[in-house]
Amino acid sequence: MAVKRKVEERTGRVYNEYKALFYRVKNILVHHYVIKVYVGDDYFHLWVIQSHSTHIPTIEVLGVQQHHKWNDLLEPFDHNN
Repeated sequence: MAVKRKVEERTGRVYNEYKALFYRVKNILVHHYVIKVYVGDDYFHLWVIQSHSTHIPTIEVLGVQQHHKWNDLLEPFDHNN
């Protein structure tokens, strides 16, 4: 739920329907996730990192791309696009 709250803060909307459908992960000191999420009327691609460098894992949403389609490829992106 931490990721959902962070996405809602970034987009300024509250999502009653929020379901992660697919994801890709790459481990480079931290886990980098690219996640396709269905939010009721739209599909988002999220870039999320999870760090284990401390005893408490931290999760950060680095990017949110809105207005995707079900069949859009789930590709890595940066926070600028």
